[in-house]
Amino acid sequence: MPQFERNIEVTLDILDLLIDLRPDLFPGMTKLDWLRNDEFIPDEVKVIDKEIKREEKRVKAFRKQKEKEKKKVAKELKFFTQILVADDEHFKGNERLKPNVKKILEFLGFGVVDRDLQIKTGKKREDLIISDGEWNALAEVRGTRRENPPEHFYSDLLKHLWKTKGTGPSKGLLIVNYDSSKHPFRRTEIYKDSPELLKDEDGVVGVLSTVELYKIAMAVKRRKMKKENARNKIKKTGRITFENG
Repeated sequence: MPQFERNIEVTLDILDLLIDLRPDLFPGMTKLDWLRNDEFIPDEVKVIDKEIKREEKRVKAFRKQKEKEKKKVAKELKFFTQILVADDEHFKGNERLKPNVKKILEFLGFGVVDRDLQIKTGKKREDLIISDGEWNALAEVRGTRRENPPEHFYSDLLKHLWKTKGTGPSKGLLIVNYDSSKHPFRRTEIYKDSPELLKDEDGVVGVLSTVELYKIAMAVKRRKMKKENARNKIKKTGRITFENG
């Protein structure tokens, strides 16, 4: 016998039809369909049916409104997770890494300026100038699908700081999303295999993965960390992690 979405209901309907067609095969069964006619349904039952329909209509409208709200809120807060998937090559417009990192930093209370908007000619860089009171830094935002970011991300930032020495921020912050196809919490520690790279004797550059930035932002959002403490953590140099400092 073929399967239906509601096997029991279909079987009962077939049985009713057989009783109509061959009553001789079912001498002990009598159809009482007339009991379902409106004139035989008690008024009290009708009242309850109306209440059920009214409540179903209200719930349907409520669900429709909440689904609309959920979609809107999810879109507004997408930047929190977008920093875990975006890279330099495969995303365009607001889906790119830099504008979403910018929103996170602004959420944490940093002043943020997109330096590319100030460049009228020449090559655009993924640079941000971030500030917190008297403190300011040149932040480079980079993304790659490689398991660990290339070392030139770090050296490029150092060169950039050297070129703008005396005219720009003296501190640097490298923010990187990498290995984006892997679960964020299973990714290797940033520059884990290059410990010598992060020996910043002058205390100039901080290195922050978007995974650690996400953890910090979530701690603030869930009111487990104050924004000021989050900013102080991000202003450190060397490898910056949520757990340390």
